[in-house]
Amino acid sequence: MISNKLVECCSLCRQTKGGLLSEVTIPKYLLSSNDVPTPIEVAHMHREITEGTRVMDDMDAASIYLTEALRRLDILRDALSTRLHQCRRVLSPIRKLPVEILAEIFLYASGTSEGRAVKEDLPNLMRSHRYLLGVCKRWREIAISLQDLWACIDIKLGFRDSETSLRNLGCLVDLHLQRSKSSSLYINLISRNETNVRPFIDALVPHSSRWQFAHIAVPAASLQRLIGIKGSLDRLSRLDLSVSDSHSPDPAVFEMFEFAPMLSSLKLSTFVSGQQSIPWLQLTRLELSLSVSQALLVLSLVPHITECLLSCEYKSFDNLNTPLVVMLPHLRSLHVDGFFGSSVSVLSFLRTPILESFSLNVLSLQLLDKDTMETTDLVETLLPFVQRSSQTLNDLTLYGSSMDEEVFTALLQLTPNLRRLSFDDHSGLTTSEAVRAQLTYYPDSSTTTYLIPFLESIKINVVPTKRFAQFDSEVFVDMIESRWRSPISEKLSHIRAVTIIDNKADSTNSAYTRLKAFQQEGLQLSLSA
Repeated sequence: MISNKLVECCSLCRQTKGGLLSEVTIPKYLLSSNDVPTPIEVAHMHREITEGTRVMDDMDAASIYLTEALRRLDILRDALSTRLHQCRRVLSPIRKLPVEILAEIFLYASGTSEGRAVKEDLPNLMRSHRYLLGVCKRWREIAISLQDLWACIDIKLGFRDSETSLRNLGCLVDLHLQRSKSSSLYINLISRNETNVRPFIDALVPHSSRWQFAHIAVPAASLQRLIGIKGSLDRLSRLDLSVSDSHSPDPAVFEMFEFAPMLSSLKLSTFVSGQQSIPWLQLTRLELSLSVSQALLVLSLVPHITECLLSCEYKSFDNLNTPLVVMLPHLRSLHVDGFFGSSVSVLSFLRTPILESFSLNVLSLQLLDKDTMETTDLVETLLPFVQRSSQTLNDLTLYGSSMDEEVFTALLQLTPNLRRLSFDDHSGLTTSEAVRAQLTYYPDSSTTTYLIPFLESIKINVVPTKRFAQFDSEVFVDMIESRWRSPISEKLSHIRAVTIIDNKADSTNSAYTRLKAFQQEGLQLSLSA
């Protein structure tokens, strides 16, 4: 039927184009004047109108029919497309995956698979399960049967949570505890409301033998409700403990963690004298947010740590018996956050004979003593510390500091084995004449002593200031090119990776455009504004 209508429409088109419209020619003088047409011309016009009207009516009817036919074709095509999509879904390869493989995919996607379970921040995995449970019956059954998928419990309470939200969250926690069965638990418990957090602590304490990671930040009084965990922390490997109010916890709280044979990582943001009961000697990772004297006292108890993160707020020495020297013979990585001004003073007390990675984040090179109101040069602390670890240090990060050329040169001279360097450049340090001359490779010179000759990776954050000279990208790229193309020897290595953060890192910068060409030769380059 549709084909017949198409033939009819084509016939009408040919008739109109080759017949009706070409048979009658309207005299031009009639179109350009108001003259009266002759009787013959009048007869021709009437015939033209009659035939044209008939053909137009036929075309309108055919057009209406074809429009309806096209609409039906679109409907049929959409239905066929949906059917084909359904057929392809039925043949999807994921349907052929065994339950065991699909289960591993679920665990990996949720971050709870082996090797990924302990994270810096536990996501709200309780909510992420809704996506798996809502796909299909098979996926729902697999997700419910996976114990590890329900092992992450994230509880974050505010000051004024409604009774309904607390009741719903409590039911969800109970569901996770039930479905996780015997799996190790990853607990994230944060609350500033002592009353609301009580039922959640009471629900978690009976399962403390399954705790593997615990981040607890609750009011000091609420910590007393954890007394039931003492002696049952068989699996606990990482603990993050702090109080969410201004009160100090009872020293007896820390006795709860006296027996935790697997504990190796600890983060503390609160301190009392009774902390000696924690199994310090077995710790290998430590993160502290304490005063300088408190941090030193804790550091003296952990001789076996290999990684340490410090953020020390300035306070008086609190009449604590602070050690003059803290030996950390196994420490390989140290990060010091100097936003509070006094973190760097810890460096004077530390001895780290095999330190490999050091990161310092400070706001300025001047350290203000709040008691004496005297200014202490940070260089007097930083340079001796780096010198004590100069032979083993291969990774150095300096953020926030606006050191001068002389200090920067002295620092690099103390680290001859440095492989990776990251820093903020406030004053064009790497492009100053003295520093550039010792970093650049000169093929015609055999007597040049190079700074950090084994440097393989450099990351620079260009910080524009009005007080200092501007960073010269052309000079910097010349230096990188010289070290990239330098011959490898026992005294000099290639720079293989370059990261630049500069608000001028755009397509109009000719130096950076030239640097991008090295990527084709193998240089690892990252440019961002």
